Amino acid sequence: MKEFELLNWFESSARPFLDRHAKDRLASLESDYERLKKLLAEPDKVTVCFLGNSGIGKSTLLNALAAGAEQILPAGGIGPLTAQATEVHFSAEPSFKVVYHPKKHLWKVAFAMEQRIVNQLRAEKKAQSKLEAAVATQDEVAPDDQLDEEERREALAAAAEGVGASEEVTSDTLDGIIKQAKQIVTGDQFSTQELPYLVDALRAACDLKPRWDQTIRTDDLERVDRVKAILT
Repeated sequence: MKEFELLNWFESSARPFLDRHAKDRLASLESDYERLKKLLAEPDKVTVCFLGNSGIGKSTLLNALAAGAEQILPAGGIGPLTAQATEVHFSAEPSFKVVYHPKKHLWKVAFAMEQRIVNQLRAEKKAQSKLEAAVATQDEVAPDDQLDEEERREALAAAAEGVGASEEVTSDTLDGIIKQAKQIVTGDQFSTQELPYLVDALRAACDLKPRWDQTIRTDDLERVDRVKAILT
């Protein structure tokens, strides 16, 4: 390659000449030489980008292409799992990097579902005493130091959609939130646990007292305790 010929020429001819006759010019050329040498040492690689809406199979396709039967990217439809740019690189040794998110990300999930419960009770005018208690202790439900104003608005908007139509009606956003909660608490995004149970389990993970008098099952409590330990 011409680039390697250039490097060899600099090493054998240009550098000795400049060292003898123009040392003041050598430093900048040495810098260019080192940069070119480093670039040539990098392995050739091709970057392929996959773009598309959530849930259409991008991660599934990447897993099939890169890992066969193995799974290197999360897939399964619990909302936009890879909404952020995600890079997959070849490595002789498999590895991954873990980023622990702050507690407020988990609390946003619990808060949105808790608001859904309150909104549903208000719309149906049922369990009035429980509704009044929930509204009366609103400060405990959403402490000011947990969610910022934008996060709070997003959670309230998701909880409000579809209220009063039927218990089965949810927004796409809230549906994704509920699936996340089910996956975290029960290990199955398609489980049949109701919102009060999921909320009390997530409240326990966030080290808050239960609000809906739910008794968490032993196997779910083990998962909740692991999440609580991670947050701690």
